Amino acid sequence: MRNRSITNLYDLVLSPYYDIIQSHMVPLKQRSIDFIDIKKGDTVLLFCCGTGLEIPSINDCVGDNGKIIGVDISAGMLSILEKRIQRNHWQNITLYNEDVRHFNLQKYSERKVDVGICTLGLSVIPDNLPVLENLINSVKDGGIVLVADTKISRWKFSLLHNFTSVGISYLFGSNYHLNKCSDEIIKTMKNRLKEFEIAEFLWNTYYIAYGKKSSVPIAS
Repeated sequence: MRNRSITNLYDLVLSPYYDIIQSHMVPLKQRSIDFIDIKKGDTVLLFCCGTGLEIPSINDCVGDNGKIIGVDISAGMLSILEKRIQRNHWQNITLYNEDVRHFNLQKYSERKVDVGICTLGLSVIPDNLPVLENLINSVKDGGIVLVADTKISRWKFSLLHNFTSVGISYLFGSNYHLNKCSDEIIKTMKNRLKEFEIAEFLWNTYYIAYGKKSSVPIAS
C-alpha cells in the first residue's frame, strides 16, 4: 500500500516540479559521480533514476560507446526523463518502468553492469536493504557501487539540521525511520564492498558511500 501511495505521489504531484524542488541537490547528485571512476564504454545501472538529474554527468563519463540503464517505479518521473533524453539526442540510455526491489537484468537480456548507482532513492523505499542487495548483485565482481542519500546526523549540534532534513524528506515520501535506516545501508555496503569510502555533507545529514563489489564478505 505504501509503495502505491509513493508512486502516486511522484506520478501525480511531484514529477512536474521535481527538478525545481530538488534544484539545490543537483550539485551533490552530480558531485557523487566525481567520487568514482566511471570509464568510457562502461555500462551504468541507475536505480531510482527519476528525472535523471545526474545522467548528464554519467553520460559525459561513459561516452557514446557506454550505456546507461535507468530504472524507476514512477512513470511520471520517467516521462520527464524521456523528454530530457530527446532534447539532448542521447542514444545510449534505456529506461525501465519497474520496482527496483524486483528489477532483474536477465529479464531484459542485460548483462551485469560495471557501475551501480542510487541517489536519493533508498530513503523513500520501505525495506530498502533488499534494494541495495539487488543493486550490488546487478554489478559484476570488481565493479563500483555508489549510494548517496539522506541520513540522521550524530553531530551533537545537529538537532536543527536533522529536523530540517527529515522535515523536507517527508515531502518526498520519506520519514525519520527511513532516514535512520541509512546506518544499516552504510554498514551493509562496508561489509560487501572493497575499498569502501564515505563522505558526508550538509552537517552529516547527507552521505555519499561507494566501493567495489567483492565476491566474499569483507572482514570488519
